[in-house]
Amino acid sequence: LPRRGTVVTELSAQEVAEIFEIREALFATVMERIIERCDPAFLAALRAGVARLVELAPRPDAAGVYAETVYRLLIVTSRQSDNLRLRRMLRALSLQTLRYSKLGLASPERRARSAQLWQQSLAAVENGDLAVGLQLLRQRIRESAAEAARQLQVRP
Repeated sequence: LPRRGTVVTELSAQEVAEIFEIREALFATVMERIIERCDPAFLAALRAGVARLVELAPRPDAAGVYAETVYRLLIVTSRQSDNLRLRRMLRALSLQTLRYSKLGLASPERRARSAQLWQQSLAAVENGDLAVGLQLLRQRIRESAAEAARQLQVRP
């Protein structure tokens, strides 16, 4: 067969849930480093990104841009790790889950909830509260994964 370029594999709801679970565990490792370090440049980028999410959340036409903004925030967050392999893994997982994140963030209500969790996460980071930061990170990723899996199940 001739080469047909990149082939995108459609994942099952279970596979999506598993990838989000792995992403959650790896980002928890990065969250520990963020709280330890409290880098002012990272905090400024996080504040700007969260403000953008809050701005985009209610807009009915902003699902794609919102998800891409989340993706960029995840990449900026992953760069807080000194572990190059971990950063590469997070970048790959975040890219792999981007289209499923778009499914999970399709409605303004889901985006509003996501933005709220990002705001609370920002406050936890600013306060140096690792326990709350980890809880919110997990909650944010789990809710997004659950909605993406739900959307996959209802698709024809």
